[in-house]
Amino acid sequence: MNLREAIETKNRFGSLKFWGNEYEVYKLDPMEVVKEINADVIIDVTNDKNASKWHLEALKRGKGVVTSNKPPVVFDYKELVDSANSKNLPYLFEATVMAGTPIIRLLKEGFLADSVKRISGVLNGTTTFILTSIETGMTFKEALKQVQTAGIAEKDPSNDLKGIDAAYKATILHHLAFYPIDFKEIHIKGIEDLSEEEIREAKKEGTPFRLVATVEEGNVEIKPKKVYENGPLAVSGTSNVAVIETDLLGELMLKGPGAGIKETASGVVGDIIRAAVSICKYL
Repeated sequence: MNLREAIETKNRFGSLKFWGNEYEVYKLDPMEVVKEINADVIIDVTNDKNASKWHLEALKRGKGVVTSNKPPVVFDYKELVDSANSKNLPYLFEATVMAGTPIIRLLKEGFLADSVKRISGVLNGTTTFILTSIETGMTFKEALKQVQTAGIAEKDPSNDLKGIDAAYKATILHHLAFYPIDFKEIHIKGIEDLSEEEIREAKKEGTPFRLVATVEEGNVEIKPKKVYENGPLAVSGTSNVAVIETDLLGELMLKGPGAGIKETASGVVGDIIRAAVSICKYL
């Protein structure tokens, strides 16, 4: 009996039913998984900033990719999409922006006759939750603790508070609506410099603060802005919203959950189904 192997199996899979005399525990890093596991689609729900390396390896080996991981799409979008297209493989990333709310698919497929002029949105659920909680009397620390306990914010929330997460999402939207843009060109300011007093006073005046992303051709900006209380950007909780302006349709508003396990799973599983359908077409 190998006690160490039994403990490792329990920790990895949550149950000893997966362990036995003929069971062997494998430790594979993502690149090894891509190279050694026979699969049609590789699914990445990590936060690995270097994941584009094994995404590209998967595509090179004839495997499609579904991901909720933002950095590969932000920093290596063109190379990844070009590689996928050259092999007729799916490279899908719906859950990278607004969780399962289908803004990616909308931008890819919904405006074939339109040109996007501007996207204005509130794309980070953590900052919206914190701001709305402070508006109702919580302290910043209390609001942050609550959003972390709910599993919406990471243990290290700096990417949310500094506007990096929203900037990642806005960059992806620019890639799709216009053309690939260098992340170094994005203008980013988070909510960390807002005081609780400022936040509550703005709410009293009917113009609450929200972390707003503005996406125009060649320009992406993230910063706290006062929005009209009854306007489309004054979302609460963890809701996300995007107002898309096009030349023919005018303004179109897309609002939905922007964070959460089930909500993100909706986007990932939807992409897995689309990937399977896409691959079957070429079998």
